[in-house]
Amino acid sequence: MNDDRKKLIDFSAIIVAVFSLIVATFSYMANVRANAISNGLIELQVYQSIDTAENRIIAFAGESMSALSKKTQCVCSNRNVVKDEVLNKIMHSRLIALNKARLNAYECACSRYLAGRIDQKLFEKDYKNAINELFRDTHSCKLLKEKDDNDEYKYDSIHEVSEGWGIKVK
Repeated sequence: MNDDRKKLIDFSAIIVAVFSLIVATFSYMANVRANAISNGLIELQVYQSIDTAENRIIAFAGESMSALSKKTQCVCSNRNVVKDEVLNKIMHSRLIALNKARLNAYECACSRYLAGRIDQKLFEKDYKNAINELFRDTHSCKLLKEKDDNDEYKYDSIHEVSEGWGIKVK
């Protein structure tokens, strides 16, 4: 009887182990799928934030062209000169704010890239040229060179990614 009991216990242990293995495998597969979905959502969020920032700058360029064409139609007077100076200051401030928003979007994306939270090959393929252009754009490049109180770049992740990709900073 002891032998039968021992065999039954051994058989039960094997059944429990197999069942545990099956449950663990399904849990792992569900976790992999959830991570893939999560990473996909992060990549979508990165794309949307960068796209929104880029579109705001494009819209601003259109508004600027419209304002400039109206300005050339104005008759010169002291009042128009003051108005133009104020308009130029406002437009310049807005351009800086839009560029900062764009750089913040790229900074967030680059920090996620560095943390391995997004597909690194796809990110490099999609954004290498755009990040290179950030360093070529006069307004963005000036902001990218700014440092904080600790003498570190304010947009450190962008710099780290660009260095890793061999992008030369001018």
